Amino acid sequence: MKLKLTAIVALALASSVSVGAAEKMTTSTINVISTTPLPSIGLPLNIIPANIQIFDSKDLRNQPGVTFADQLINNAQGVTFSETQGNPWQPDVMFRGFSASPLAGTPQGMSVYVDGVKVNEAFGDTVHWDLIPNFAIQNMQVVPGSNPVYGMNTLGGAIAIQTKDGRNNRGAALEVEGGSWGRKRALAQFGGVSKDGSVDYFFGAQNIDEDGWRKHSPTHINQTFGKIGWQNESSKLDLSYIGAYNNMIGNGLTPIDMLGSDRTGVHTTPDQTKNYLNHFALNGAHWLSKDVMLSGNTYYRTSNRNTLNGDANDDFKTYTTTGASTSSSAKGGVDTAGYCRPRGSDSLGEAYDEEACAPGIMNRSRIKQRNLGFNIQAAFNQDIWGKKNQFISGLNYDLARTKLTQTEQISNVTDGTAGAYVTGNGATGGTNIEDGTWFDSARRPINLDDDIELDVSLGGRSRTASLFATDTLSLNSQWHLTASARYNHNQGQKS
Repeated sequence: MKLKLTAIVALALASSVSVGAAEKMTTSTINVISTTPLPSIGLPLNIIPANIQIFDSKDLRNQPGVTFADQLINNAQGVTFSETQGNPWQPDVMFRGFSASPLAGTPQGMSVYVDGVKVNEAFGDTVHWDLIPNFAIQNMQVVPGSNPVYGMNTLGGAIAIQTKDGRNNRGAALEVEGGSWGRKRALAQFGGVSKDGSVDYFFGAQNIDEDGWRKHSPTHINQTFGKIGWQNESSKLDLSYIGAYNNMIGNGLTPIDMLGSDRTGVHTTPDQTKNYLNHFALNGAHWLSKDVMLSGNTYYRTSNRNTLNGDANDDFKTYTTTGASTSSSAKGGVDTAGYCRPRGSDSLGEAYDEEACAPGIMNRSRIKQRNLGFNIQAAFNQDIWGKKNQFISGLNYDLARTKLTQTEQISNVTDGTAGAYVTGNGATGGTNIEDGTWFDSARRPINLDDDIELDVSLGGRSRTASLFATDTLSLNSQWHLTASARYNHNQGQKS
């Protein structure tokens, strides 16, 4: 499969409003930020044609929350969320109606970058918030709009995160806390700089355990982060690592008629997700002159996701007819007497649907992803036609390999101790399905069939090569013209 995308172009005008004399006297800080995921020379915030929201580590720490997504929700304007997954580390975050979700199949409309590396997963462009250690965030920008510079699927906006280093986070810290529902958290971190000032380092590890406010909903979070940097007067290099091993159970929605007075009840268990991550990134920047800067990175990322979901079987069928009566559309199921309709009992002689008599099912999935790539850009801060101008151009290449398997294991209705197929007209022989035990006290499917059916086995790889450019021309002190464009070439191959 090949897909070529022509250049995407965005044009915007920004107006710099003059401030009054009193405000000029009290304002001493001008925010200068990069207009791309990678570090660049930067532009004053007031000439960028977007409402970019900037947050630093102090802003994030001053708001409660268990994940980076919570801190984003509490701080940023235009951000809402839902907890469809039923776990605080797996929220669906929406920015102006566009989603960044860990749930595959959700239309993704936001890009998330960590130190210039896009961390949306290759499979489904999902975002796993539990894999971003909130303690390692130095600052963050929320960029609205479909800016071509931030790549594909940046429909509603982008989030650009920069991680901590030893120069700005010197010393050691240990945090321990506890809370409701058995929550326990421990964080250790330390950073520093070498004696000659050329090398800095920062390391941290966080462990979180909780029982969850609902029954049978424990979560275990393990996150690590490390960075070693070197710099001189004109160059800077940083090697960073993010690791995670998380085991989360977020039991899904419960029918209201099952809740009663117990709002912590669950329908079926477990709804388990295990995420594993190893993320390596090497970032560099070099000033060729005071007006020209080169920057880039290369990365390697391994991400595995395993799920285990105990469910009520969607294919389980019941009928209003009993005994030997049949209908032309019947392919099996359970009659009103609780017996499983036998194979070939319908008038058309169609094949018997085994799953129609299985009350419970255990679904499993496994996703393996391997990603590597690089990004390079050059920034030029040079006047054109006597007017201030900044031009940035770059390229990036990403290679992703994905392997997906999905299986199902249904209730064993042929086991005489739990339930059995009936013979004849369905009124005699075998054990009534309703007499079987299909779920334990935790609502986990039991008495499952020994055979595990493979539903999906999919492997593939994709390559993406991109060229991008953005230019900001200051027409005068009040008006600034920005144009951005991107060209993508994508290739996908099934393996």
